[in-house]
Amino acid sequence: MSRLTELAAMSDGVDSAVAAALHAEQGHAVTGVTLNL
Repeated sequence: MSRLTELAAMSDGVDSAVAAALHAEQGHAVTGVTLNL
């Protein structure tokens, strides 16, 4: 399987962090991004 590079939209909640961690555990390169307004 090829390794994917993913952008994860991170919020203040736990769900986005858990989703990013699960993808990272599967071997994907995950980069978390936030938006400061």
